[in-house]
Amino acid sequence: MFKVIVISKEDLFSGEAEIINQLMGTGDFNFHLRKKTASEKDLRKLLYKIKPEFFSRIVIHQQFNMEKEFGFYGIHLPGAERENYVALKAEGHKIISTSIHVLKEFDPARKNYKYIFFSPLFPSISKAGYAPIYSEEVLRADLKEIKNKSNLIALGGIEEKNLKEVKEFGFAGAAVLGCVWESKTPVKTLQFFLKASAEH
Repeated sequence: MFKVIVISKEDLFSGEAEIINQLMGTGDFNFHLRKKTASEKDLRKLLYKIKPEFFSRIVIHQQFNMEKEFGFYGIHLPGAERENYVALKAEGHKIISTSIHVLKEFDPARKNYKYIFFSPLFPSISKAGYAPIYSEEVLRADLKEIKNKSNLIALGGIEEKNLKEVKEFGFAGAAVLGCVWESKTPVKTLQFFLKASAEH
């Protein structure tokens, strides 16, 4: 089954919790809470407004100490912090995912994570100038070398119109950010995306 993951906007904004609640009510997917610059106090303010029934589907990218307190699904370990994997595991953290930008990093890391983000697959919708480093030809060749892509998740520039291509590349799923948050109707956009992901 093709996996869909939704990633939060990087910055906090007014009315965000309400939209997160609506988004998470549209389907059964993991939601990645990524707030690089938010203080613990401000992050807590946001979390107190999110329905507790959704906590078990949230993966947090910062403030790992909140994972057990809120009963999150687990934590995301950025590539730069993968060296801390053993220490965090020893502390009892559930390490769910990590990120790579070079495909040769996938196989060595694959066994330690439920899924791994590869980005950017397409030019980013939310981050100007953030584009793929691979040509399509090289990307297809490198992906062909990966025998087991069952936990490789595409990220970057993904929207309904290129979803079929994501699947043709052989990815196990797609993470969306810009197509949802840059939309004037994020909930409807996600609903259409989820429907399309099940159909293609």
